[in-house]
Amino acid sequence: MKKSLTHFVIIAFVIVISCFLTYLITFSETDKFWKDRIDDMLSSDSGEESKSLGDLSEAVNERFIYSTDSEKLSDGVKSGYVSALQDKYAMYMTHEEFHKYLSFAQQTSDVGIGVSTIHDSSLDGIRIINVYENSPAERGGIVPGDMILEVDGVSVKELGYYGVMYELGRNDLESQITVTVKKLDGSVKDVAVKRRSVDVSNITGTNLKNKIGLIRISAFEKGDMELFKSILESLLRSGCEKFVLDVRNNPGGDMDEITSILDFLIGEGNLFTVSQKSGVTDTKVSKHKSVPYPIAIVMNERTVCGAELFACVLSSFDMAELFGTTTYGKATTQSLSELPDGSAVGFSDTKYVAASGVDFDGVGLVPDKEVVLDTQTLMRFTTLSSADDAQLQAAVEYLKEQSVVYAKD
Repeated sequence: MKKSLTHFVIIAFVIVISCFLTYLITFSETDKFWKDRIDDMLSSDSGEESKSLGDLSEAVNERFIYSTDSEKLSDGVKSGYVSALQDKYAMYMTHEEFHKYLSFAQQTSDVGIGVSTIHDSSLDGIRIINVYENSPAERGGIVPGDMILEVDGVSVKELGYYGVMYELGRNDLESQITVTVKKLDGSVKDVAVKRRSVDVSNITGTNLKNKIGLIRISAFEKGDMELFKSILESLLRSGCEKFVLDVRNNPGGDMDEITSILDFLIGEGNLFTVSQKSGVTDTKVSKHKSVPYPIAIVMNERTVCGAELFACVLSSFDMAELFGTTTYGKATTQSLSELPDGSAVGFSDTKYVAASGVDFDGVGLVPDKEVVLDTQTLMRFTTLSSADDAQLQAAVEYLKEQSVVYAKD
């Protein structure tokens, strides 16, 4: 398995789709020290905020009858500031939480339970995006869409997002943990799983017959462009000339790899733009001839960010028909910044929009043909056969009617 850190940190096959924060404000019990800190941290155009916080500090110091903890006050102010951004991907980490995150991020082992997740502060738990084949999570009956509520009896709220990720992916081979999950039908279940080494392949290929090949893409990591090309060529040699690209339960990943695969598939033209608040805009361009093979894309509500962009761009170029359900609706990525006191914050700072102008952020990408799997089918998704997969079969039936048109040299 390849290990890489992306905007959503993919580590030890627990793909951590991370989103962080904004600005620093710190204070202590001492009114003067607190005000001085605010004056130092806030820019000159933030005087109203500084005065308001100073007034609050003065009121507390004058009349509050209980003792205060300066560190907790500081963390509370920063956490509240981040929460007020109304960015559900924003995150504040205390010094302790950030230290735990770094310990987790620096692991080189592939020990964990084999799930990918997404941080979304609007949820009561942590949503599982994907469950990897032959992983402890899969063997325990965890499926995409389940929500983590507790780990070893400690709530997600208490542990924090990266605290949970640390526990799931901690390098403690064969140790057992109990993950409390809320199932898709609303039931709550305790799942006992052992942390194990899991071999994860982000891209796999299968010959479905009728000259149709299936390429499943569970995430995009460094080196996946070459893997994608190798699998495509292998399927071509086996007689396939039409392809289903399955990006269901895909959290996105490395944008350079996504760009490379799109460049390989699509003819010359602008792919998408990357924008930041500074006004800097970068347009990604394809420079190759398009592949001549009909493509159908299968997606769902757990197709996220870069995977959504991947499907959107192919659709915009009339390179693919989209099947399944409306995607997650996330066209932004986040960066993490360590603050001077050792805490850390992150927030949405980059936006991606297809060159066609289609913006799925907050609304999701709508399929050309909606195919909904019922709850009971979704609850056995990891063991679902191709024949029982209505979304996949809809894509296959579409491709059966398509002809391959090879361009003349």
